[in-house]
Amino acid sequence: MSNRKSIRPSEKVERHYVWIVILFLVIVGSGVIYLVFGASALILAVPILIGGALLLLLPFLLMQIIGWLLEKYHQKNKN
Repeated sequence: MSNRKSIRPSEKVERHYVWIVILFLVIVGSGVIYLVFGASALILAVPILIGGALLLLLPFLLMQIIGWLLEKYHQKNKN
């Protein structure tokens, strides 16, 4: 068995990465759609891109909520 610690980014850094990915997908996706198909397609695509970003955000938020609930549960059982 190895004594190495697992390197895991903090929650703040994870949140930062999630927001960067979502903003990148929405902004770059919007730009590509505008360049290829024009403004009318962009108007239709932006709500869909935002909906897709929310779907990407959902598992992350669920994991955050589960972690928070587990932390509360462990604090309650320690006392």
